[in-house]
Amino acid sequence: MWYIVSTVKTVEIEFGSGGHWLRQVWREGDVAIYERSLSREHSVHELELVIVRIRPKRVMPNGVVVDAGEAYPSSSEWGKFAWSFPIRERDWVLQLARTLSQCKKERATLVREAVTASRRLHAALRTVNTLGLVSAMEACP
Repeated sequence: MWYIVSTVKTVEIEFGSGGHWLRQVWREGDVAIYERSLSREHSVHELELVIVRIRPKRVMPNGVVVDAGEAYPSSSEWGKFAWSFPIRERDWVLQLARTLSQCKKERATLVREAVTASRRLHAALRTVNTLGLVSAMEACP
């Protein structure tokens, strides 16, 4: 008996794009986190949470044939299959990525709701911190 084994090219672990350097630091299933910096030598300033997609074989406008394979989301897919976060949110992004890897439906909605909840929490904490600072200042003679 003969078996045909199909291999799909996986998305790159490190690559340059749009004047930035991206390096995969976590992956589970089709969900990955990439660190983003200006170059290999620069420090990381952002995290990109992405859903890796499978692109079919296609012919580019210039006639070049591109085989089927995994693909990093394009800029037009941001907000549906990819999101950017500041590096200071690393732990939260990892937690969100783990949740996202277990969820197969309504992923964009899940991320939007998580981001909204996080922003509300940060705003509430800023308010509490500000009020605490004002109270402390009032207590000073």
